[in-house]
Amino acid sequence: EEHLQNAVKLNIESGVLRSEANNYVNLGLVYFNTGIYQKSIEYYERALELKNYMQDKMSLSSCYGNLASVYCKLGNSQRALDLVLQARDIALE
Repeated sequence: EEHLQNAVKLNIESGVLRSEANNYVNLGLVYFNTGIYQKSIEYYERALELKNYMQDKMSLSSCYGNLASVYCKLGNSQRALDLVLQARDIALE
């Protein structure tokens, strides 16, 4: 986690948005795998903002799927379904 946080700081300083977004995804995954779901959501949402800004459709779709997994773990199946449908719609564009 600490290495990813440092990488994010470097990405922000150098303005490398794609790497910054990917590191947010990786942090989201770390927190998901350790059961810290709220932190996972925060990092996935940061990644979504950047991926949306960059119009990176396939990565955006994947990120929505990751976020859906978190909500599924939290028992919020409706939110998870909404996110999966968003992921599908973006992938089909």
